[in-house]
Amino acid sequence: MSRLVGAIKSAKKAAVVCVGVAALGAAGSSASAEVFTRYGLDFVHVGDPGNRGATAQEAPLWPAWAPPLGAVDHDFGIMRTNVTNEQWIEFVRAYAPHYAGSPNATALTGRWIQYTGSVGGQPQYQIRSGAENFSAEMTWRIAARYANWLHNDKANEAWAFEDGAYDTSTFGEVVVGGITMLTDQFTHHPDARFWIPTVNEYTKGAHWDPNRYGNGQGGYWLMPDGGNENLIAGPPGIGEAAGDSVPPAAGVNVGSYPTTQSPWGMWDVSSTDYQFTEGWIHGVSGLQRLDAGSGAGSPTYWNRDRLDNFQTVHMQATKDALRIATVVPATATLAVLGPAVCLLHRRFRT
Repeated sequence: MSRLVGAIKSAKKAAVVCVGVAALGAAGSSASAEVFTRYGLDFVHVGDPGNRGATAQEAPLWPAWAPPLGAVDHDFGIMRTNVTNEQWIEFVRAYAPHYAGSPNATALTGRWIQYTGSVGGQPQYQIRSGAENFSAEMTWRIAARYANWLHNDKANEAWAFEDGAYDTSTFGEVVVGGITMLTDQFTHHPDARFWIPTVNEYTKGAHWDPNRYGNGQGGYWLMPDGGNENLIAGPPGIGEAAGDSVPPAAGVNVGSYPTTQSPWGMWDVSSTDYQFTEGWIHGVSGLQRLDAGSGAGSPTYWNRDRLDNFQTVHMQATKDALRIATVVPATATLAVLGPAVCLLHRRFRT
């Protein structure tokens, strides 16, 4: 279905309602978090448009020939935590009747959602007990369809999954000179209302602090809590991140480390799996860019948390997590707690 038809149908749907929710100050920064909700997903507002990229001193492992890291010229919203299984199963149930693959494919369900059979020709699903608030898992192409579905106001029709943020008709492969190349549209349409965060958007939300070097003097922290020290691994309520304190096969509830926040109020940049982003990393052919993040059981979680350390993976890989980005609503719909609250939560790190 063409983007035009999809847009016409989407325009007939009700607009997304933005509801302000309580906001907290970021743990490692004097910036305050502005939080808003769409479709039950909590987003933090990342502002300070036009920020610079990271310097060689701030990101020593980032190659000098690579594009500037973290520079973003616009405001945007990014989910405070990953999409959970409780949120993801609604999409699985909506998309499964249109999905060409097996109804129990991990590309769609991840590890935590079970296919339980068919009733009246409709596939049925349930979340494994205790995994409701674990991070959902999927492939990049399925994540792109989730963004399309949100963009199209969750319309329960096949076209709503196929375009809006990403034109899925481009998804495929070609062989050129014996090398398999992906044909996917890896960056969202300019008018998308929901999308997979770009490399720079995710990096900015996790590491940029508009007051890093003093009031109005922005810069990047090495770690995703507004500091340069390695996060301390430990169970929720004890550690700053899961790291190797949680068994590899176990899941971690999102939001289990609420005092470990980025300067913009993002939680769980550490502790809950690698994160999908859109675009390429260093122009590497055939690999989808993933941002830093460390899942349960990682003995080197602190290295993966760094601003300048990244991983790449084929876009068909599973067991990766997702935060959605979105446009920012009018300021009046945002809930903000000011600097006085932030000072109560500030942790001074070097």
